[in-house]
Amino acid sequence: MQKNLYALCLAFILIGVHHSLLAQKEDITGSMPFFQQRAQSYQNWLEAKGLNQVLHVDKVRFKRKDKNELEMLFVLESTNLDSALGLWFTAKRGYDTPGDSLEHYLFRNFIHTMEIPDAQGNIQIYVKDERQQYIPCFHVFAWSESGLIKTLTKIDTCKGAGKELRVEVPAMQTIKKVKGKKTTITRTHTSEVVFNTILSYINTKLIEHPRYKTDELNDRTPSIEPGIERTATTLKFTVAGLGKEVLTNQNRSEWQKWVGINTIAMERLTFQFEYRARSASEGGGFVLIGNINGKFGSGIFKPRTSGYIDMQPDFDDYLESYKNNLQEAIEKQLKKQ
Repeated sequence: MQKNLYALCLAFILIGVHHSLLAQKEDITGSMPFFQQRAQSYQNWLEAKGLNQVLHVDKVRFKRKDKNELEMLFVLESTNLDSALGLWFTAKRGYDTPGDSLEHYLFRNFIHTMEIPDAQGNIQIYVKDERQQYIPCFHVFAWSESGLIKTLTKIDTCKGAGKELRVEVPAMQTIKKVKGKKTTITRTHTSEVVFNTILSYINTKLIEHPRYKTDELNDRTPSIEPGIERTATTLKFTVAGLGKEVLTNQNRSEWQKWVGINTIAMERLTFQFEYRARSASEGGGFVLIGNINGKFGSGIFKPRTSGYIDMQPDFDDYLESYKNNLQEAIEKQLKKQ
């Protein structure tokens, strides 16, 4: 009896020692030079997978509260939050399946590249603004817990994030005869041509739309306000004073026309576009990444800028449909050039 009791106690002791050993972490605190070197290898892997167009390695560091855990921080490839969100969710659509995700994929390669146990690392994905400060509105975490990869995504505070659109236009090839010989000429639209095409479309299809000459909306004068922000690769502007542009289900009754009021919501749409030329190794051409942020206010009087209400989430389906139509129209215009 005593022998059996002794054997049982010994077994419990051995099990406890075993679990204690499993719980101990490998000492990686002196390996930072190695991890920094491997971070470049990870960046090379992102480039090989084409993910460098979405994000890049910002840094590796030890966790503040546990110096024996390694963190890798990524930054999305845009300082504009809306564009960054568009990049992230577009990339996820290409990788996510019912049993896997882009976050899992990035985490697994992180562990493999750094040569550390699963439980001793985590990855974090952020957006930096133009001042290179992390935007607190968005982050994605991935780590391992009890042998399973866990993720946490924070975007719920990103109000009015808008709708993302993406247009890819390949390089255009034409055949010309030069001194009796056929020569293939490859060309790509410049950002100037692309942005001028967009502004021309906005002026014709939004600002000068025929509905603003009808009794229903003749009290509206759409315009770009306060002005156009434009660089070599970005374009941003807001069109205000719109009606039935996105919220097409509204109508002005006869009595409203008779007394001179209009309760059709006054819409304010902010457009942002980013032009990205593709290298010859990527097939040439360019990618246009855009964002539409929709707001609305009372049609009876023009609200102050702060008085507008986000179309999302109440009119998300209308804004989504509008985004899809605009994306198709812009792509068609650019490919006609």
